[in-house]
Amino acid sequence: MPLTIRSALTPLFGRCVIGTLILAAGGNNPMDALRNAMIIGALPFTMVMGLMCIALIKALYRDGLREKRGLLEQPAELVGPALGPRPLAL
Repeated sequence: MPLTIRSALTPLFGRCVIGTLILAAGGNNPMDALRNAMIIGALPFTMVMGLMCIALIKALYRDGLREKRGLLEQPAELVGPALGPRPLAL
């Protein structure tokens, strides 16, 4: 693998960030600063996962309603202008 500027700077950048966190901790435990930075970095991912869970619950609920009403959609290859319109979505 050829050495590029990006591949050379990535480990250096990571070490600088960790070093800055340890220095910023001051008299406190430096591992607490590192742990807090990891938590802050994971918060956006946590929000995305929460929204995905909500979307899954909504989809399962709507699927159950369609099944109760008998409105299950036909497979995609059977739906077309000759077969008529698709059932209305909820």
